[in-house]
Amino acid sequence: GSMDNTIHLWNRKTGQQINILEGHSDRVTSVALDAAVVVSGSMDNTIRLWDRKTGQQINVLKGHSSGVLGVAMNDAMVVSGSMDNTIRLWDRKTGQQINVLKGHSSGV
Repeated sequence: GSMDNTIHLWNRKTGQQINILEGHSDRVTSVALDAAVVVSGSMDNTIRLWDRKTGQQINVLKGHSSGVLGVAMNDAMVVSGSMDNTIRLWDRKTGQQINVLKGHSSGV
């Protein structure tokens, strides 16, 4: 992630840049990836899923009312933490919000 609102992907063996993922309107604060997908969180309050090979945006997850501080994922779910003091669970395939976990008194 970057302060320039982008995610850069590099080949870890050669160090050559593979792709630049553009779509966030504010700085990117967190990134997670697996073999197929890159997930990013941003101060624009969104989580975005990207096809790792093509760089195409797959989905935009909206629901946080403040910047996203952290993201993680597994095969079924994306998890995000935000400055809105919530953790949100999302269906990775559909992008639908599954649950909102509340109780923190500051950003997560």
